Amino acid sequence: DLLSLTGAVLEQYPAPVQKVTGVSHDRRARNGFFVIGRDTPASIVKVSWAGATVATINNQFTGTPVRGLDHWRDDAGADGDMLAFEQHNGNVESVQGIFAVDAGTQFSMGFYNGAFQAGYYGISMLNFSEAANEILLWAAHTQPDASTTIERWRTGGLQATIYLPSSIKDVRGLARGTQDDFWVVDGTNKKVVHVNASGVVLDSFATPGTDPGGLSFDPGF
Repeated sequence: DLLSLTGAVLEQYPAPVQKVTGVSHDRRARNGFFVIGRDTPASIVKVSWAGATVATINNQFTGTPVRGLDHWRDDAGADGDMLAFEQHNGNVESVQGIFAVDAGTQFSMGFYNGAFQAGYYGISMLNFSEAANEILLWAAHTQPDASTTIERWRTGGLQATIYLPSSIKDVRGLARGTQDDFWVVDGTNKKVVHVNASGVVLDSFATPGTDPGGLSFDPGF
C-alpha cells in the first residue's frame, strides 16, 4: 500500500512475495520500492511505481525468518548501496547488509547488550563504513515484557533507547522522518503511529490491512 501521511490509500500493488515483512523505497533512483517476505527461498523483489517487477535479488537466507527492510544509499555511488534487514536464526537475531546490485553480503551485526537480544523488526540505517568498522542504525524492539522501544545501535553496541507509550504493542516497521521523528507500525492495534524523538505520540492512523509489517517514509514522493 502507498499511503499519505494521514493514512489515505493512494495506490495498492499486488505483493510479489508471500507474507510481506518489510518494504523500502529506492532512495537513489526513487523509481520504485523493494519488498521482502517469508517465502522459501526468500528473496527481495523491486517493484516500479507502476506495479511491475523490475528486479529479484536472491540471497542466502533460505529457511530463516527475515523481516524489516531498509535501502541505504552510499554517498560514494550506487555500487555501494545496500539493503539491510533483520534475520532470525535460531535464538540469535542480527541485521544483515547486502549489496543491492548483486546481493553480495557486506555486513552482519548481532544485537548484544550483556546478552543476545531478540524481538527486533523494523530497521532504519544511519551509516555504514567498512573502513571505520561502523554500522549505525535505529531498530524497533518489542521487549520480553511486551513493552516497545526504538533503539540506536552502533557496531553491536546499544547507544540510546526511546521508550514508546504502553499503548503501542508489537512494533514492526520503522521509518525515520525529517525532524528527529519516527513512524512505527503497531502490529497488535493495526496502526501506523508517528512519534517524536522522546517517544511522544504525534499522530496515528489505522493500517489498510489486517497484518501490517514493513514501513518506509519518503518525504519527497
